[in-house]
Amino acid sequence: MFKTSPYPLSHLLDAAPGKNLPVSLNDVWNNGFCAAVDKFLQRQFQTAPQLSSCYLAYADNLELYVFHNNLADSADIMEPPALHLDYFLNNKPQKLMPCPEKCCLALPLGKKAFLLLCAARPLDASTQALAGLILQSAACELKNQIKIQQLRKQVEFGEKIVHSMSHGFLVLAPDLTVINANQAACALLNTTAQALIGSTLANFVFSPLLVQQVFKTGEAVKDREVFIKLADRDVHIIKTAVPVFGHDGSVISVLDHFREIKETRRLAGRIAGAKAGFTFDDIIHKSQIMREVIELSKLAAANSLSVLITGESGTGKEMFAHAVHLAGARRNAPFVVIDCASLPRDLVASELFGYVDGAFTGARRGGSPGKFELADGGTIFLDELGELPLEVQPQFLRVLQTRQVMRLGGKEGLPVDIRVIAATNCDLADAVRRGNFREDLFFRLNVLNIHIPALRFRKDDIIELAHFLLKKYCQVTGKEKILFSDSALEKLMTYSWPGNVRELENTIAKAVHICNGIIEEKHLCLAVYPVTKPVLTMPDMQEPALHEAIYTPPLKDVETQAIRHALKICSGNISKAAKMLGLARSTIYKKMSAWN
Repeated sequence: MFKTSPYPLSHLLDAAPGKNLPVSLNDVWNNGFCAAVDKFLQRQFQTAPQLSSCYLAYADNLELYVFHNNLADSADIMEPPALHLDYFLNNKPQKLMPCPEKCCLALPLGKKAFLLLCAARPLDASTQALAGLILQSAACELKNQIKIQQLRKQVEFGEKIVHSMSHGFLVLAPDLTVINANQAACALLNTTAQALIGSTLANFVFSPLLVQQVFKTGEAVKDREVFIKLADRDVHIIKTAVPVFGHDGSVISVLDHFREIKETRRLAGRIAGAKAGFTFDDIIHKSQIMREVIELSKLAAANSLSVLITGESGTGKEMFAHAVHLAGARRNAPFVVIDCASLPRDLVASELFGYVDGAFTGARRGGSPGKFELADGGTIFLDELGELPLEVQPQFLRVLQTRQVMRLGGKEGLPVDIRVIAATNCDLADAVRRGNFREDLFFRLNVLNIHIPALRFRKDDIIELAHFLLKKYCQVTGKEKILFSDSALEKLMTYSWPGNVRELENTIAKAVHICNGIIEEKHLCLAVYPVTKPVLTMPDMQEPALHEAIYTPPLKDVETQAIRHALKICSGNISKAAKMLGLARSTIYKKMSAWN
């Protein structure tokens, strides 16, 4: 056997540093080379009985590594390696060199090591010549094996890189035979590496193959959106295919990279900030009515039904939308916000639904996805829903019904999995009566309704919110120990707050900036400008007096409404309805029995 070498054998090749992966003596031995050298030397030693052993000696640590010891158990053996190594180190032989006693031959390997061939007694001229040939043959084989092991390590390293990729990767031959495939590609194609490698790609993809164009033209395809048809489903992917050229300039292979487009959009959404930022814990409240609204919102978060949030401007509708999303099963998926009031009317359709290449003058080359596609797998929040143009509403309704998006100028619908949360401060029922909003779209969105009461109907929350906002803006301005005077607190409680929480926040922020330690009534600067009476959001509600409680549907009624709607969508299939609502089937049965 041999002693383990602490140095890479790559030094024996005189290779430039970093040119090759390091190969140790263990790598060579474990792949059978040293055993092969041992057998080779054993056969050669039979022709020259004087030969006893062969060593690999490293010059910088004076250690020996045995390749073969023909007389390991014999007393008839000298100890030439250690005795004569100094001689070879001092003389630094550039070629095959014997020691003075003619019992040891040294062959330099690179600048770091020697191969030593030793004999039990001095060698005559003919045996010395034979030993030199044996030593040179062993050295040549050793170098060849080192190169082989380096190549093997490079291949293994490349394989590890390929299989660590998160996107699909295929290496294809000109006849579309799969030469190599990573795990991500197998998963997307719903097959195994054993079945895929060696087979033609056409056995797994039943739609035109873009790589054929790359083989034909020799031009790479980069970031191209493609629909591929598999045996069990259609997949929307983004693909990059790069040709590999041979010595004659022909395309000998194509490297095919691809991933599902929803993964790319999810990444783009994270980078663009398409995520929710508020939870129910961030909603400051003390009143019973807000506790009930939050409980209703948590019930809505437990399923994927559409939610319509109503309330006056400034009550925190968007904050509730964020919280519903983060409390649901889609919390890690995109949360895409669309402000319907700020979209240019002539660009609403392209912003919502996207467009294909050449759909209109000025369209981006390659097309562009719409907000619905960017929200795939997550939630789309439509703020100021009442401002959605009437001409766009039929397309919007079609998306909700079919769960497919048709890009402007496109011919095929793109499947999307989205939850819709909408918010408005308008009376949508009145808009329906006036013909400004489609009735069918209203009922499609108004599955679960969350009404956020105005701040003047929940007086218990005013002081709680005021102290929270005071602390927030003290931190912003760097001021400390600011307090409210009694008159300021009384003014906060008696004011009607037509702008709701948003107006309260602006009032506190301004007061913190202009006060000097104590916020007095004069610092609040309220009722400077006349404010029109806010539009009510519920068609059947009259503005209640300050002492009256606003109406909120009982949780039991909302729960019943949600179950009935889910059963209708699922054609009475209780299992599917339970899965949609995130409830157990037994719970559905129990609720249904209570109806009778």
